[in-house]
Amino acid sequence: MKKCVNCGQELPDGAAYCPHCETSQVEKRLVEPPKRRRGAVAAAVCASVLIAAALGAALAAGGWREGDAPSPSAPIPAASVPAESMPAETAGQEDGLSGMGADMMYSSGGSSYRLMLVIDADSDGVQVPQAERSNTCAEGSWAANPSQLYVYNAADNSPANGEFMELVDGCSVEALPRGGAAQMEYTAPAADPSFPNAAMVSHISFTYGCGTNDILWTLSMKNGDTVQLCQSITVIDLETRVFTPEDTAMETTEELQSLMDYIDREVPLNTAVDIYLPPVTYSGELRLAMRRGVSLFGSSDDGGNATTFTGGVTVRSAYMQLTELIGIRFEGSGGTAVTAGDGVYMDSCTFTGWDTAALALDGAWIGAAGCVFERNGTALHFNTDSTEHYSSPEYWNNAFMDNGTAILIDNLPGDEVLRFPECVFSGNDVDIDNPAGHPTDVSGAKFY
Repeated sequence: MKKCVNCGQELPDGAAYCPHCETSQVEKRLVEPPKRRRGAVAAAVCASVLIAAALGAALAAGGWREGDAPSPSAPIPAASVPAESMPAETAGQEDGLSGMGADMMYSSGGSSYRLMLVIDADSDGVQVPQAERSNTCAEGSWAANPSQLYVYNAADNSPANGEFMELVDGCSVEALPRGGAAQMEYTAPAADPSFPNAAMVSHISFTYGCGTNDILWTLSMKNGDTVQLCQSITVIDLETRVFTPEDTAMETTEELQSLMDYIDREVPLNTAVDIYLPPVTYSGELRLAMRRGVSLFGSSDDGGNATTFTGGVTVRSAYMQLTELIGIRFEGSGGTAVTAGDGVYMDSCTFTGWDTAALALDGAWIGAAGCVFERNGTALHFNTDSTEHYSSPEYWNNAFMDNGTAILIDNLPGDEVLRFPECVFSGNDVDIDNPAGHPTDVSGAKFY
């Protein structure tokens, strides 16, 4: 066992996430940047923090049986009795689980059901089963996929979660690594309000180097049957290219824009990009790399200078990649600080004096943790038509102070519940304006 880096609770060895305080346990590791090279931009591998779908339940290797099945709002027991599982020798084989699939028919008591496993679920309609899913991951990063069980009546494809689960005595999920790969972490299967059309969900978290894992669902039926479905999740490791002030000109907005244009032209799309910015103030508008996501890391010096943007930053990746903004100040006098046309995650940033601090448009999602939003017209504004490839619904430890509106949700498809654990709302004219009616949970927030 180990202890959480934030709250001190005991966690399983190797845990990437703390279910008690919802803090990532993946430590950022910095590799020494390369020395400057003549006539070329130097590169090196360093860590990049990738946040994705938040885990909604305690990390556990077990499952549940009837009588102690967790409700959507109840914590999952740390040690619950697993249903029948695969023999140990199944794990680690090269080619996965023979004969297993993500889509099957099951009959009992005169009724027939179609069961399927899905990761990229649609909000409405019959889902499409997914036998496999691939994800890219940079060194030092972690992310998660929701493995979801859906049940339909075989005759007419009508939802049958409730009646089918009445037949189930117990359910468990296991992650079985192939060929010496690292085991992914997973939560015990449970109903999840962020996926209201699924019978049960297990959140599978993974890191750089995890390779391929088979995600095995085992349902123990009350009539003695054992039903098993399986899907695979594969992590494709990304190399990381690093740009620093020591090897690349980036003291002005014009130089930084030139770097973005260079990255678009020269850096392969299957490479993660980390940019370590100097403690200078950038004025004017900046358009980040158009063909891919990047990670921007701010800095400060002993003289009180820090990486600061006084003009707007636009994020629009043509290839649906996540952009990270970490440790950066945004100080405005109107306008919009961050306009996102794709996924953006902001960590330990400050936003002051903007009409809108961060705006999500055109399929984007804006995530934030440890940020301060103060004296803005609107802090976070969602007006997006889809959220198909990235979401981060846990807004951990942000401060919203003296804004006109802290959270404005005009349009945000899907059902993932926006949660605000340990957030502070103080002095805002409106804390949450939600004309879209999107599900939110402020039970973990503090209001003053």
